[in-house]
Amino acid sequence: MKTPWIMSDTLSSWTYPGMEGKPVVVEVYAPGDETELLLNGKSLGKNETGKNTDYMTTFETIYEPGRLEAVTYQYGEELGRSCVMTAEPDTKLHLEVETGIEKELIFIHISNRDRNGTIHTQKETALTCQIEGDADVWFGSGTPKPENSYLDHVTRTWNGKALLVLRKRKKDSVNISVGSETEKVEVVV
Repeated sequence: MKTPWIMSDTLSSWTYPGMEGKPVVVEVYAPGDETELLLNGKSLGKNETGKNTDYMTTFETIYEPGRLEAVTYQYGEELGRSCVMTAEPDTKLHLEVETGIEKELIFIHISNRDRNGTIHTQKETALTCQIEGDADVWFGSGTPKPENSYLDHVTRTWNGKALLVLRKRKKDSVNISVGSETEKVEVVV
């Protein structure tokens, strides 16, 4: 059934260890009138996109690690491009405090990133957080089947990511530590 509210279960990733040489369908959402897909610099062809295709097209290919890039054209002129890279197996926890929010909530994005900054979407990591300071904390990920409450100080990354939401009770600084079995990352907000 096709409605404006139905989308496929897709992930903006090109990291699928163990799937080398297997068929894959790549979905591209794009304006313009056509989109070209390139895998490691080699063109996989061009497909119609834009309004006539509900701004989505698919390409069937064989999974090969590296760089997957979609280039969108309008009347033959490049309109835009998007790229995803295969993440290296070795990752580190990365914490990013959402800036520009001086209101009540502070959002800290947590991800498993390789040395190039690519999120390893297939790596699931058990995380704990510790807070020093007067604050309320909610900690979790987007998993549809969480094992813990958002009020617990434990979670697992899902698609390589997790989120910590903090509300200070006072204007004092709060020290936050997020760790896995192998590492710990700290920030002060």
